[in-house]
Amino acid sequence: MKYISVAVDGPAGAGKSSVSKAVAKSLGYTYIDTGAMYRAVALFAINNGIDAKNETEKLVSRLNEVEIDIKYTDEGQQIYLLGCLLYTSPSPRDRQKSRMPSSA
Repeated sequence: MKYISVAVDGPAGAGKSSVSKAVAKSLGYTYIDTGAMYRAVALFAINNGIDAKNETEKLVSRLNEVEIDIKYTDEGQQIYLLGCLLYTSPSPRDRQKSRMPSSA
């Protein structure tokens, strides 16, 4: 099976996720929220007393213990860390903000 990976880079708030989700949907690809995956690894480090900034070797040696699952629902993408729901993308807060009128 052939896998295609596309990375989109840019400053915060530039619309990277919105564009990525739309392109993935139109091409029939799976969109993966890598930011949520990084947050999952950071939470694993915190929960295990690992200082990710100063103990990178220790964190790397334990990455085989990190289980990240991605599930898709009508509400969006859900990220699970070790079986516990960590993040929903878009978050309920994001969905609420998208229904608010613009202040511009």
